Amino acid sequence: MLMAIRSPRSMATLLALMNSCSATISVLEKMELPAHGFFRPMKHFTRYLIAILLLAGTQLMAQSRHQKLGDERYNRLAYAKAIPHYKKAIKKTPENVDLVYRLAHSYYLIRDFSGAEAWYTKLMQMEGIPAESHFEYGHVLLQQKRYQEAKSAFAKYQELKPADERGGRFAEALANMKSWYRDSAAYFVENLPFNSRSSDFGAVRFRDGVVFASSRPAGTPTDLIYEGLNAHFLNLYYVKLKDETANNWGNPDMMKGGIRTRFHESSFTVDTSGTLAFFSRNNFLDGKKGKNDAKTILLKIYSLEIKGDKVGNIAEFPFNDDAYSLTHPSISPDGRHLYFSSDMPGGAGGKDIYVSHRQGESWSKPENLGPAINTSGNEVFPFIAQDGNFYFASDGHPGIGNLDIFQTRLSDKGSKIRNIGAPINSEFDDFAIFWNPGNETGYFSSNRPGGEGDDDIYRFKMELPTIQIFVKDSVSQFPIEKAELVLSDTNGVLIASQLTDSTGRGSFKVALANHYRIKVKTLEFDDYDLLVDPQTESGASQFDYYVTLYNPPPAITAHVIDEGSKTAIPNAKIALRRYGSPDTIFRQSDRFGRFSVKLNPNSQYELMVQKEGYFAFKSELSTSRDGFEGDTLIPMRLEPVELDKPMILANIHYDFDKWELREEAMAELFKLGILLEDNPKISIELGAHTDARGSDTYNQKLSERRAKSARNFLISLGISGDRIAYSGYGESQPINECSNGVKCSERQHFANRRTEFTIIGYEGKIIHKPGLPNE
Repeated sequence: MLMAIRSPRSMATLLALMNSCSATISVLEKMELPAHGFFRPMKHFTRYLIAILLLAGTQLMAQSRHQKLGDERYNRLAYAKAIPHYKKAIKKTPENVDLVYRLAHSYYLIRDFSGAEAWYTKLMQMEGIPAESHFEYGHVLLQQKRYQEAKSAFAKYQELKPADERGGRFAEALANMKSWYRDSAAYFVENLPFNSRSSDFGAVRFRDGVVFASSRPAGTPTDLIYEGLNAHFLNLYYVKLKDETANNWGNPDMMKGGIRTRFHESSFTVDTSGTLAFFSRNNFLDGKKGKNDAKTILLKIYSLEIKGDKVGNIAEFPFNDDAYSLTHPSISPDGRHLYFSSDMPGGAGGKDIYVSHRQGESWSKPENLGPAINTSGNEVFPFIAQDGNFYFASDGHPGIGNLDIFQTRLSDKGSKIRNIGAPINSEFDDFAIFWNPGNETGYFSSNRPGGEGDDDIYRFKMELPTIQIFVKDSVSQFPIEKAELVLSDTNGVLIASQLTDSTGRGSFKVALANHYRIKVKTLEFDDYDLLVDPQTESGASQFDYYVTLYNPPPAITAHVIDEGSKTAIPNAKIALRRYGSPDTIFRQSDRFGRFSVKLNPNSQYELMVQKEGYFAFKSELSTSRDGFEGDTLIPMRLEPVELDKPMILANIHYDFDKWELREEAMAELFKLGILLEDNPKISIELGAHTDARGSDTYNQKLSERRAKSARNFLISLGISGDRIAYSGYGESQPINECSNGVKCSERQHFANRRTEFTIIGYEGKIIHKPGLPNE
């Protein structure tokens, strides 16, 4: 046990609600709470944790002796002692609205809901009653499971106090209250054996056990009684855990040393290193009491250092103030953020939750967590778990009981506030949740019936639901084995990963309170992002998700280069047209001659690459599985256009003394027609040649007829005649030695009977040559 450790005391909810103690301490110490502080009933300390605004009733002109005695105790927060005086006084003035309200309110504050219900019912029949009484009456009815009547009471409060959003929230939430019981089967809850007949609450893990606050008798000369609750002051205790499975614990030991005082200590919190802790205590340090202007001793936060079995350097949190309370400290797992509850000026209502950030050896000015968290009610007992979930107790957010536990994620903008529901929340006060590492087990406190005393500590275990993911191929419908499943939170923080098995299945255990993202990754298919929200399901322990993966869109990356120099060709224009589609994809090569484009699967494309000064490159692409390999660098070689360089058209030959085109000649000219169509800016000359047999004059005319025949064929294909010149060269330009008088074979003569084309211009205009017979 740690002999030198102990934390602030407050009766179960006392710390949450309680604000102060009186300035005078006697053998029977009297602690008082400020009029706007947190209070706690004699029977159940929980209400102290929530801090309800006390309403000052109108003073009657004449008051009975019992009413005066009742008011004296009521103003001192001794509600149980005020009740018998009010009951006697009300016999004389049964229509006194202020008196009936204070009696009903006293029952409400000590959690005697049967008595409260009777007097609030009478109050509802009177005129001029406080608007807050409808809200309180709604809570009484809620605790008694009279939900429809509770909804009406909250709606009435909303009508009277439209600026206070709580009435509308509660009325609306009651219409959807089934969601509060949705996850009941996911939790196992048990009472812990070290609870006493007094108030025990606020358990947090520390070393091999837990630290908690308790008002059990300390058995010491300074063990004082707090009159407002007729109970002992709170002290911090440490109890060792022997066997959690068997719920076997040691005996609690009070944490002493410099922590314990004559006043309340509770709400212990320690960072994961176990060396820095904080706790709450009445304003008392080094034997001196701090008081506000009303001479009340409020709550403050203190830090302490832990080294081995010793503690030291107890110091005030730098933003404590004698004028208001700071309580319920909770440090983040990384030790960088301290959350706490306070009624400091500028808040939304009773108590708000604030955060201070560690900056080296100091702490930043506290920041209010804002209207998403804080309401005009009370928000207390903050806690942030290792998985980033933020928890707190509130009577301002709609709940099952008066004080419920809620969850959200501070790191997610727009994250909703979620009532974690039954069985952790009940019709009574539930608060001070703590999750153990791993987020499967933890502790919370409650004043629900069936416990050992007033407030008790409960252990819970969460049966984490299983998420199953089944992955299959969109085409074959077969399962995909070894697909990587990456589980992360909504901020992208990795939680776990695994590979699917031979059935395409993978699974994770997750918490109901969270949203998750699962990325499905493979080498062959597109990645798939899945948003998982198990809390939207109802009562299930397993959630199945089916993922169909599709092949990524085929893509080509091409390299446009000069066929001669092999250098890159920048700014080439690319056009891709999918057969069967009217749309064309346009691209342009970059300074490295490259371009990329995604294509549709199982499709046929026509590709055209054009660049000034080059012949167009034309090709067909197929993205069928068998005929295409995506993301491959495809070279596209463009031939430079050279003027006045004759190019022989293969297979354009003629029979002896004929100018009619042979079939193979037509096929070759058809290719030339395509080239002219693909390169609309060039103009050509068709030049025909004969062999040396026959006279020169005859051969000249024969070659002109052959050239004209080729030109006419191209025109018949739709090529403009303005782009085609023709010329007959007769036998003047043989390609072998077969000139006049030379004996040659028929094969040699056949080679000279040929047709050539020469590029002679751009932009569709012919550059005329002398003697060129153009038409």
